[in-house]
Order: sequence, then structure tokens, then C-alpha cells
Amino acid sequence: MRKILKEYNLIAVRIKNLEIEKGIQEEKLRLSVRPPALDDVGGGGTRAGKSSVEAAADYRENVRWKIDRINLEIKAALADRERVDNALGVLTEEEREIIKAVYFKGLSRVKVAMERNFAERTVRAKESTALDKMALMI
Repeated sequence: MRKILKEYNLIAVRIKNLEIEKGIQEEKLRLSVRPPALDDVGGGGTRAGKSSVEAAADYRENVRWKIDRINLEIKAALADRERVDNALGVLTEEEREIIKAVYFKGLSRVKVAMERNFAERTVRAKESTALDKMALMI
């Protein structure tokens, strides 16, 4: 559970990077759609024995496959984020704030305890309870 929470902030970065890569691939696909060149009509070919029209079709198929793969990765990352959000939803406000401070903001438990006028052991106990609740949801 701790590992998932520590990686939570990275999920948004991962989704953004995947969306950028998807945009690049979509632009490649858009630019690869062109009418056949004149030399394609005469039976010219590539080194692999394919006409440039066939090679272009293979290229577009490969780019579409990459876009599909990226879409699956985005969907998985969004599902991961949703699972954590749902698990956070079962916590009390106090537990949620402690989890966010420790795992999302990177504050030490001592700092959280000082800010809330708690003993550090109280923060640790509340964190432990919150993690147990979240683990049941994920």
C-alpha cells in the first residue's frame, strides 16, 4: 500500500507523458496518409521487396498499433489512480489529510504531528489505521 501511495503522484505524470506520445503517434499517422507517388505505379519497390505503398501501409499499421498500446496504458494508469482515489474516500478527513501529507506532499510524520498538535505516535497510529482501511479497498 505504501508503494502505491508513493507512486500516486507519478501516475499523473505518466498519463501526461502517454498523452504526449499518443499525440506524436497520431501526428505521424496523419502525415503518413498521402496519395501514392508516381514511382509506385511503375512497380518500384523497397529493399524488402514491397512497393512503397505497401511499406507505407505497414508503417501506418505499426503506428496504429502503438496508439492502441498507448491507449491501453492510459486506461490502466487511470484505473490505478481511480482505485487509490476510491480507497482515500473511505478514510476520515483526518486520516486522508495525514496520508496526503506523508505520501503526496512528502512531509515527515514529525512535521505532520507538529502541524496537528499530535504526538508522532498518534500520527503513526492514524496512518496505520488508514493504510489498513485502504488496503481492503485496493
